Amino acid sequence: MVDRPSLIQQVSSITGCNDYQAETVLERSNWDVERAMNAFFDDPPPERPPFNSNTNSQGSSTAVVPFQASSDPTSGWDVPNNPAFAPPPGQPPASNSGWSTDNKDVIDFTNDADTDEDLRRAMAASLQDQQSQQTYRPPAPSSTVGDIGMSEDEQLRQALEASVQSHHDLLQSAGSGARTPTLPQHLDTDLQSRRAHGAPVAMAAPFTSLEVVAALLQALFAAPPVRIAYLASRPVDTRGSDFSNYWRGVPPTDPGADSAAEPTLDTHTELVRRVQTLFAFATLSQRPLCVVKDVTSLSPSEVIARGADRSPADKVAALFYEFVVDSFAKHVAAVSETILKTAGAEPAETDALWMNDALFLSSGAAALTNAASPRINGTQDDPQVHATAPPKVEQQRSFIQLRHDSINSDTYSCLRAALASDGEGALLTRTASVISMGVDHAFPTAEGGPPPFTINDRIYLDSLMWDRRQGVRLDAELRDEEMRRLDTMRQDLEARKRKLAGDGGRPMREVLLGATRYFEQVATPADSTDAIRAASLAEAGPQISKISQAVQADLTATDQLIAKIRVQIDAKRALVAERAKREASNPEWRQLAYDLCAVLYTEGGSCVSLVKQQPSGTWWKISAGRAVQVQREDVVMGRAQDPSLGVFWLVYARAEQEGTDAQEKQDVAEGLISETIKAAVADDNLTYESELLSLIRSDAATPSSIATDANDGEEDGRCLVQAPDGEADMVTASGRVSPHAVST
Repeated sequence: MVDRPSLIQQVSSITGCNDYQAETVLERSNWDVERAMNAFFDDPPPERPPFNSNTNSQGSSTAVVPFQASSDPTSGWDVPNNPAFAPPPGQPPASNSGWSTDNKDVIDFTNDADTDEDLRRAMAASLQDQQSQQTYRPPAPSSTVGDIGMSEDEQLRQALEASVQSHHDLLQSAGSGARTPTLPQHLDTDLQSRRAHGAPVAMAAPFTSLEVVAALLQALFAAPPVRIAYLASRPVDTRGSDFSNYWRGVPPTDPGADSAAEPTLDTHTELVRRVQTLFAFATLSQRPLCVVKDVTSLSPSEVIARGADRSPADKVAALFYEFVVDSFAKHVAAVSETILKTAGAEPAETDALWMNDALFLSSGAAALTNAASPRINGTQDDPQVHATAPPKVEQQRSFIQLRHDSINSDTYSCLRAALASDGEGALLTRTASVISMGVDHAFPTAEGGPPPFTINDRIYLDSLMWDRRQGVRLDAELRDEEMRRLDTMRQDLEARKRKLAGDGGRPMREVLLGATRYFEQVATPADSTDAIRAASLAEAGPQISKISQAVQADLTATDQLIAKIRVQIDAKRALVAERAKREASNPEWRQLAYDLCAVLYTEGGSCVSLVKQQPSGTWWKISAGRAVQVQREDVVMGRAQDPSLGVFWLVYARAEQEGTDAQEKQDVAEGLISETIKAAVADDNLTYESELLSLIRSDAATPSSIATDANDGEEDGRCLVQAPDGEADMVTASGRVSPHAVST
C-alpha cells in the first residue's frame, strides 16, 4: 500500500505547494510523484478547495431552473431550441454520496445544491459517453498511457475535454430506441457509395488532434512485414464477436458475456491485440472506413497533448511510433518468458513471423577512419590490432530523422547525410524489416527555400552497411579543415547579425526608429530653452537616423558575407553528395533493397496518407476518411506543384525476393486471422451489403431527386462500381448508389 501522506509531504517539499495542492496533483497522476510534479508545474491547482456558497437570497438569485424528471424517458431531454444538446447515453456511474431514483437525470445548475457534485455528475456522464461499450480497464503501466492508470478525477477531466473538443461522440437515439454512435464530423465520408475497387479501408481518427496517429496506423498496415507480424501475434482478441459498430470506433463486444469477467492485461499486450484486431478488420472488411478509436484510446497522454496543441507532425508521429515499438518489444519479451517458464508450453508455428526484435529496430555502430583490418577477428595476437575494432555495444533505433535542405533533397541523400553527421559518423550493422524515417525541412533563407523533396520509391542500403564498407566512415560534409573554417565563419557572422538585429529584446531597428520619432516629433525645443539644448535636440534626430542607416548597412553587408560563405559551403557539400550518388549507383551496392510503403504529409492543416495497397501495388491517397487512387508520380513528388515540403514521415519495407507472389502473401495474411474474427467481419459485411441494397430500393422509389439534379444543370461525377456476385452493377450519382443498366 502506498504511503500517501509521505508522498504528499514529498511533493510539497519539492514544489513548495501546500498539502491540498500536493494531494490534488497526486490524485490526478495516480499517486506517481514524477508525474504529479510535472502536472503541478504545467497546471498548478488552486491553493484551497473551491468555496460553495449557499447564502444567496431567493429574491436576488439568478440561478437557472433545473431540469425536472418525467415519466417519459425522453421528454426530460427534449430541448428543441438547442438541437446540438443530447442526453448522456445512460445512467451516470455510482457515487458514494448516493442519488435518489427520482432525480437521477437532473443536473442542478442553481446554488441550492453542491455545485462540485453537479460538475462531477456531468463529467461522469461525459466519461460514460466517451467509453460506451468499453469494458476493458488495464492496470496502470510504467509509462504515461492515455487514461489508463489515472485517478478518477483525471479520467473525468480528460473525458470532459474530449467532449468539449468534439461533440461527435454523443450518441443519437434511433427511432426504435436503440443507440448508434455517430461518426466524427471532421470526416468527409459518403456512406451511400461503395468503396472504390482495390482501395484500402481508410483509417480515420476519432478527433482531428489524433489524425497523425490514425495516419501512422494506416502506414504501418501498408508495410507487409508489420501487417503479417501483428496478424500472427498472440494472444488473439477475445473481447467479443460483435463487430457491427467496430468501424464506427466501438470496441468488439459480446452481449452474452459478463464484462466483469474480462481479464485485465498489460498495456503492451492490450495494444498489440487491439492493433491485431484493427489490421484483421482492415484486411477482410468491405467498409470504406474504420474509426480507430479502439487503438487511439491507449495513446500516451503526451501524444494527445501534442496533437491538441498542434505540435509538429513528425514529433507527434515519433512519440506514438516509439510507444508502438516499445509495446511490441515488451510483448515479445513477455510471451518468450511465458514459454520458457511455463511447463509444457510450446512455441506456435507462426511465432517466427512476429517474435523478432528486428521488425522495427535497426542497429548501428561508430564508423572508422581507416578500413578495419581482418586481423581484428583474432587471427593474430598483436594487442594494437584491437584499437581499430568496432565497438561491441551497438545502438538501436526505431526510426531515423532526416534533414531536407538545399543540397540533400531526396531520401537516400538525406539518409546518408544523417548517418555521416551522427557524431563522428555511423554505419548500419543490422537493418530492420521496416524502416521509418521522420523528415524535417530546412527553413527558407534570403536566397530561397530548399528544392522540392523527392521520395525514392526504392532505396539500396548496401553503401551504408558497416560490414560492406569494412567500417570506413562515409564522406562527411564538414570533414576537411576548409569546410570547418567556413562553417565557423558562418556561425560567427550569424551571431553578429543577431546582435545587430537586437535578438535580446525589441528589434534594434524599431528602437532606433522610435528614438528618431521622439526627438523629431515630441521633444521639440520650447521658447525658453537655451540655445545649446535646442541645438542638441535638433541634431539628435538626424544623428540617430545616421546610426540606424549604419546598422542597416552593416546588416546588409553581413547578409552578403553569409550568402557568399553559404555558396562556398553548398558547392563543397554538393560535390560530396554527387560522389555519394555515384558510389551508390554501382551495381555491387544494389542488393539490399527497401521499397516505399507509405508517405505521410500535411496539407491545408490536415494529415494525408499515401499508401501502397497489396497485392495490386496501386497507390491511394487517404484523407478525412476517403481513399482516392493516385499515380506513382504523385507519390515520389519532386515537382514544384507537389506538397513535398509537408512530408513528415516515410515507411520503407525490405523488398521481397524476385518471384514472390503478392497474392500468395495476401492469402497468408488472411490465413493468420482467427475464425471468430473472420465470422464477425463476414457478418458485418453482410450488414453493409443490406444497407447498400436498402439505399438502392430507396433511390428506385424516389427518382425525383435525380431528375431535380439534372434539371438544375449540375454534372455529377459518375463512376462504375463493382457489385458483388449475383447483383446488378451500380453507379454512384449525386453521392448515392443507384441501379443503372450497364451495357456489355
